[in-house]
Amino acid sequence: MKQVIDQQADFTIPRTELERLRFVENAVTHGRSVYSGAVYLEDQRKFQVYVPVGNGKMGMFEGKPVEGVYWSKTCVDTSTDCHVELLHLLANQLTIRRVVHSLRAMECDIINMACVLAKFLMYFEWHQRGQAGRYETSKFYVTETEYFMGLTLSFYGLLYDVLNDVLDACRKPRLPNSLGKVLDRGIEVLVEERGLPRVMATFLADIQQPFAGCRKLRNDIYHHGKTAETVYVTDRGPGIGTDRPPFICFHDYLSADVAYNAALLPNEIGSLFYLVSKLVACSLGAGDALAKLLTSAFDLPPPITNSYRLFLRSPLVVHLNALDRYLGNVWIPTASIT
Repeated sequence: MKQVIDQQADFTIPRTELERLRFVENAVTHGRSVYSGAVYLEDQRKFQVYVPVGNGKMGMFEGKPVEGVYWSKTCVDTSTDCHVELLHLLANQLTIRRVVHSLRAMECDIINMACVLAKFLMYFEWHQRGQAGRYETSKFYVTETEYFMGLTLSFYGLLYDVLNDVLDACRKPRLPNSLGKVLDRGIEVLVEERGLPRVMATFLADIQQPFAGCRKLRNDIYHHGKTAETVYVTDRGPGIGTDRPPFICFHDYLSADVAYNAALLPNEIGSLFYLVSKLVACSLGAGDALAKLLTSAFDLPPPITNSYRLFLRSPLVVHLNALDRYLGNVWIPTASIT
């Protein structure tokens, strides 16, 4: 049986104001808001930015978003924009107060993941052009990898927070506050002790391996005085060994990966760029999986729009759209160096 979102007071901005927003096609009920952003007006070929301005009013003005989200019937620019199903679902059906904060934070985390990919390419370009030696380039990758592990954990934590907040809205018991503690204790314990639905247990099990690898490396750095230590700068990009510390925590995660193992260099040196690209792809995949979980396990409020979709925009999104190519190449492709 689906979990039912608790009914709350309707959104305080009057219906007449909401109707001025082109994409709002249905009533905004269940205490939801309208997520701030922009809408693309296809008939006028321009964007309209909208923000609440107080006193129950919406302010609207013409403006082209550089970074953020917008509503449109189609993707406006495939080089800078992408559709993220979880962001769309939350903005369209779950803009209750407790979820909106996580929605905004996930938007930022996804763009920052794209930024990490951009910097990986940029550091290698500097090295190839002789603007940075092997030592400096290795340090660039070490510090960037340390940041990326925390960023990835942040994103998984936000996914878990959204699941808990939706459980709250359904007046159902929350899961333990820490995703790490849940995974440490064992997912099956929650199934047995709390009657955790199998669909939720499957979601947690699917994210366990990448989460555990990032958590182990991040905790070693933040709590045990270690660093990502050695990143080898090869002529194909940054390399690591997963048969030795500190990246041994990703050994099981990569051991069955055919593409990664087929491209190993001598001495079992693998591509750090591939690991980071795979973790980004898995994070986005986990978001898609959570969207499916929320849709299947909960009786969500009706969508505010049926014909518009939410798109994420940033000049850095080009790297999210290139993930399949990055994973296919394994190492940094020469064509990416401009």
